Amino acid sequence: MSTPLWYHNHTKHTPYRSAPSAGYMDWANQPNPFRNFKGCPRIGLSLETHSKTAAYETLYDGQLSRAEINSNSISLFFRYSLALSAWKSIPESRWSLRINPSSGNLHPTEAYFIGYNTAYSGFFHYSPYDHSLEERASFSQVLSEKLQEKLGKNSFIVGLSSILWRESWKYGERAYRYCNHDVGHALAALSFSASLLGWRINILQELSSDELDGILGFNRTQFLSGEEEHADILLLVTATDELASLHLNSDIISELSTLPLQGTAQALSDETFLWKEAAQMPQLCKTPKLSHQAFETEFTHGHMSEVNRLDAGTTIRSRRSAVDFDGSTGMSKEAFFDICMRLMPDTRKAPYSLWNYEPNINIVFFVHRVLNLEPGIYLLSRSNALEAFMREELDQSYHWSKVHPELPLFQLLQQNTTKVAASISCGQDI
Repeated sequence: MSTPLWYHNHTKHTPYRSAPSAGYMDWANQPNPFRNFKGCPRIGLSLETHSKTAAYETLYDGQLSRAEINSNSISLFFRYSLALSAWKSIPESRWSLRINPSSGNLHPTEAYFIGYNTAYSGFFHYSPYDHSLEERASFSQVLSEKLQEKLGKNSFIVGLSSILWRESWKYGERAYRYCNHDVGHALAALSFSASLLGWRINILQELSSDELDGILGFNRTQFLSGEEEHADILLLVTATDELASLHLNSDIISELSTLPLQGTAQALSDETFLWKEAAQMPQLCKTPKLSHQAFETEFTHGHMSEVNRLDAGTTIRSRRSAVDFDGSTGMSKEAFFDICMRLMPDTRKAPYSLWNYEPNINIVFFVHRVLNLEPGIYLLSRSNALEAFMREELDQSYHWSKVHPELPLFQLLQQNTTKVAASISCGQDI
C-alpha cells in the first residue's frame, strides 16, 4: 500500500532514472491555467497599482503604514500577490505570467476570498485572468456578525487550494510535490502583499482537511472527474495590531460548510489523466483537527545591499524566472549574504510572520561564482536542532567552517561543483 513516505521516495529523480511521467507534452490537451465558475456574479477589481510604493527593504520590516480594508486595498492585495504580471507571445502561442512563481508556469493553486465586513461580503473565487471575484455564496447578516465577533471587524479570510491535474499533465507522478511547492510560493506572495499594505497575515489554526474542504465548498461542488480541487490552507488577514482569534467555532465552520453555492466549475481539458500514486496523495495526506504550539523566533538582519532601495511594488510586479546564465558573471559576496539573511526565519517579519511553525528545512548551496567566496558546498542552518542532526548525519569529512559573523552559514566542502549541480538538476545547465 502506498504511503506518503513511499510516494516521496518513489517520485525522486535519480542519476539512473527520472520519476514516472509521460515523457512528452500533450499540447492539445494542456489544462486551462484559469478556473472559472459559470453562472456566478462577477465583481471586477481595479487594475490600478500604486504609482510608487515603499522601498523593497521595508517589506521585511513590518513597519509600513496600514491601509484601510476596502475595495481598493483588496484589489491591491491580490494585484501584488496572485494577479497576472505580463503576457508573452511567439507567432503561434501566447501565455501569461503571474506575480506568484509556479513550477513550469502551470499554476495549480487557486485562491478564495471570504469577506464579512468589507466592501465585499460573501464567499468568492479569485480569478487572476481578469482580476475579478466570482461570488459563489452570499452571507446573511447573522453569519457576517459571527465572523466579525470571532475574527475581528478589520479582517478577511483567504483560502488556497490545488488542482492536481494541472501538474500531472506535465510532471506525471511528481504532480503532488509540485502542488505543495506552489502553495508555498503563493503563501510568500500573499505575505509580502499584506506587508506592503501594512496588514498582518496568519494561518487559521486547528482546521482538519475535511473542514477546509467544506469551508471552500469542495464537499458540494461538482468538478469534472480528474479536475477536482483539494483544500490546502486558510489564512486570516487583519488590519489591526491585535488578533481577536486564529480559530473558528464549530458552528461557524458548519454554516460555511453548508452554504448554498452558485456557479458551475468549467472544464479545464478535453480529458484528464491522473497518475495513480499522485492521485492518492491528497487523501492519504489529509490531516485531522490538530492543536498547534506556536513557534517564535527573531533574527536581526545585518547591513543590506543597495538593491533594497528599489520600489517594492515595481519589484514585485517585475518578477521573472531566471532561465539563462552566461556561465561567467558572478554575484557579490554581500548580495549572497543578503539572500541568506532573507532565508532566516523571523516570525516578526514577512514571509515567516504567517508561518509560526518551527523550521524543518536547512538550505544547501552549490556556490560557483560568488565573488571573494570559495566555490564549494555551503549549508545555512535555520534551526539549532536541525544543525545538530545534520552534523551527526552528514559525511564526517565536511569541515563546517563558519563564513559569516552573524549568519549560521558554513562551508562544508571546497571544490568546483558545477557539473555535480547540473547533474542533480536533471542535467539542466541553468
